[in-house]
Amino acid sequence: NRVQIVHTTLMCLHASLQRLAIEGFLKGSSVVVCAPTSSGKTLIAECAAAASFAMQKKLFYTTPLKALSNQKFRQFR
Repeated sequence: NRVQIVHTTLMCLHASLQRLAIEGFLKGSSVVVCAPTSSGKTLIAECAAAASFAMQKKLFYTTPLKALSNQKFRQFR
Protein backbone atom coordinates (compact mmCIF):
# COMPACT_ATOMS: atom_id res chain seq x y z
CA ASN A 1 0.00 0.00 0.00
CA ARG A 2 1.49 3.33 -1.05
CA VAL A 3 0.10 5.21 1.94
CA GLN A 4 1.88 2.75 4.24
CA ILE A 5 5.10 3.30 2.30
CA VAL A 6 4.76 7.05 2.77
CA HIS A 7 4.02 6.56 6.47
CA THR A 8 7.06 4.31 6.90
CA THR A 9 9.24 6.81 5.06
CA LEU A 10 7.93 9.59 7.29
CA MET A 11 8.88 7.65 10.41
CA CYS A 12 12.45 7.29 9.11
CA LEU A 13 12.95 10.97 8.35
CA HIS A 14 15.35 12.90 10.53
CA ALA A 15 15.21 16.32 8.93
CA SER A 16 12.57 18.56 10.43
CA LEU A 17 11.98 20.31 7.08
CA GLN A 18 11.04 17.02 5.47
CA ARG A 19 8.98 15.87 8.43
CA LEU A 20 7.00 19.11 8.69
CA ALA A 21 6.34 19.30 4.94
CA ILE A 22 5.19 15.70 4.61
CA GLU A 23 3.08 15.80 7.78
CA GLY A 24 1.41 18.98 6.54
CA PHE A 25 0.72 17.45 3.14
CA LEU A 26 -0.70 14.26 4.64
CA LYS A 27 -3.02 16.37 6.82
CA GLY A 28 -4.40 18.04 3.69
CA SER A 29 -2.40 21.26 3.57
CA SER A 30 -0.90 22.64 0.40
CA VAL A 31 2.89 22.65 0.70
CA VAL A 32 5.48 24.81 -1.03
CA VAL A 33 9.10 23.98 -0.23
CA CYS A 34 11.90 26.43 -0.91
CA ALA A 35 15.20 25.20 0.51
CA PRO A 36 18.89 24.95 -0.42
CA THR A 37 20.33 22.31 -2.73
CA SER A 38 20.67 18.85 -1.15
CA SER A 39 18.21 19.60 1.63
CA GLY A 40 15.76 16.82 0.75
CA LYS A 41 13.14 18.58 -1.36
CA THR A 42 12.90 15.71 -3.84
CA LEU A 43 12.04 13.21 -1.09
CA ILE A 44 9.18 15.48 0.00
CA ALA A 45 7.91 15.59 -3.58
CA GLU A 46 8.19 11.82 -4.00
CA CYS A 47 6.26 11.17 -0.79
CA ALA A 48 3.60 13.67 -1.84
CA ALA A 49 3.36 12.03 -5.27
CA ALA A 50 2.96 8.55 -3.76
CA ALA A 51 0.30 9.77 -1.33
CA SER A 52 -1.55 11.68 -4.06
CA PHE A 53 -1.55 8.64 -6.32
CA ALA A 54 -2.80 6.41 -3.50
CA MET A 55 -5.63 8.87 -2.74
CA GLN A 56 -6.38 9.36 -6.47
CA LYS A 57 -5.64 13.09 -6.22
CA LYS A 58 -3.66 15.44 -8.42
CA LEU A 59 -0.24 16.81 -7.61
CA PHE A 60 1.61 19.75 -9.15
CA TYR A 61 5.38 19.33 -9.03
CA THR A 62 7.64 22.03 -10.38
CA THR A 63 11.39 22.58 -10.41
CA PRO A 64 13.59 25.39 -11.70
CA LEU A 65 15.48 22.89 -13.87
CA LYS A 66 13.72 21.48 -16.91
CA ALA A 67 15.91 18.36 -16.89
CA LEU A 68 14.86 17.50 -13.33
CA SER A 69 11.19 18.14 -14.13
CA ASN A 70 11.39 15.87 -17.18
CA GLN A 71 13.19 13.16 -15.18
CA LYS A 72 10.57 13.20 -12.43
CA PHE A 73 7.73 13.25 -14.97
CA ARG A 74 9.09 10.07 -16.55
CA GLN A 75 9.66 8.50 -13.13
CA PHE A 76 6.18 9.31 -11.78
CA ARG A 77 4.44 8.27 -14.97
